[in-house]
Amino acid sequence: MKVLLIVAMSSELQGFLDVLETEVELINGIKVYKSKVNNVDLYIAKSEVGKVNSAVLTTALCLKLKPRYVINAGIAGGLNPSINLLDVIASTKIAYHDFDLTAFGYKKGEMDDHTQFFKGSSKLLSLVDEDVKKGLIVSGDQFISGVDKMNAIKKDFPKALACEMEGCSIAHAATILSRKFLVIRCISDNVFLQNHTQVYADYKVPAIEKVVKYTLSLLGKL
Repeated sequence: MKVLLIVAMSSELQGFLDVLETEVELINGIKVYKSKVNNVDLYIAKSEVGKVNSAVLTTALCLKLKPRYVINAGIAGGLNPSINLLDVIASTKIAYHDFDLTAFGYKKGEMDDHTQFFKGSSKLLSLVDEDVKKGLIVSGDQFISGVDKMNAIKKDFPKALACEMEGCSIAHAATILSRKFLVIRCISDNVFLQNHTQVYADYKVPAIEKVVKYTLSLLGKL
């Protein structure tokens, strides 16, 4: 079984490389790290930050590899006081918080085909560890560093647990290409906390370590 695992940053990639034996391949000009986790042929690639980068990489590798599942793993910011640092969250569904056709009567994040949410794989969700929180994750091309920006997102997506910058574009591309997906993120910061950016710096590494552990646990159950 092939699984494509996409991360956005070098630090997230290194977290997986530190605990896996890998071989490097060049696929469609993209450096891909191949590993084996139980029955899974795992392909790991770094997209760089942002929606376009992640959508392009997802498309290029899905067309070539035809994986059964696409998983986006990494760190994210919390959007709720009940979300603690180092909580792990898996996407029941995911949306763009910055896609805006509301001038034409659409909901925030809703596209002209009326798609607002992309739903995570029920199979993968059934395999995540019991202490993983499940819910809505939202994506946009901005690091949410202030309560005003957080409030704007929560107004449109009151149930959102976390925000990041790649998950929905990966889910969007995977869905178009008929690939099942899951976004799994560990909370490295929360805009409700004081010294928000310093918290991110302090918790980035342990959050990466934890999301690596939980992602590999999931893959080991396939």
